[in-house]
Amino acid sequence: MSGAAEQLERVVAAWAAACVDRQPPAVEDLHPRDFPELLPYAWMVAVEPDFMRSRLALFGGGVNRLVGGEWTGRTLAAIELGPEKAAIVAPLRRAVEGRRPLLVHEQRRGEGEPWLRHHRLMLPCRTRKVAAIVRLLGFIAFEDPGNELRWSTTLDAWETISAEWPALPWAPRLPA
Repeated sequence: MSGAAEQLERVVAAWAAACVDRQPPAVEDLHPRDFPELLPYAWMVAVEPDFMRSRLALFGGGVNRLVGGEWTGRTLAAIELGPEKAAIVAPLRRAVEGRRPLLVHEQRRGEGEPWLRHHRLMLPCRTRKVAAIVRLLGFIAFEDPGNELRWSTTLDAWETISAEWPALPWAPRLPA
């Protein structure tokens, strides 16, 4: 297991520990700053009923550098990701609908660059008063630390290697 995967496993364990009665944790109980080593590559989506109107509520400085600018405040519909957009956005929706963490192993490359392997973890969160998922907290971790500096904003190819529901000590309970 890579260091990146181990870091993300700790985040999943914290998410599971913050759950109450098998419900996803409240957004107030889980914050990116709780994971300082991953904070530059943290992001958060404010989830809306019309999923593509969901907004990017937080982008860490490392994520902003990766995408070539500040994306905070943009809707999913408004972000420019080219033909890979559906493959990038689909796991976000899957994590929200599944109400449990989703870990996606991906690789991408810029024009003329070698593949860069990374992991994208998505954690659905509700509020203390509402069972609906209102935030999706996420982190990007790189397989080879330091290689994220090779990330090119000119995307040539994006591949999803696999996606998995990380093991939890219980099955999530869907709201009635």
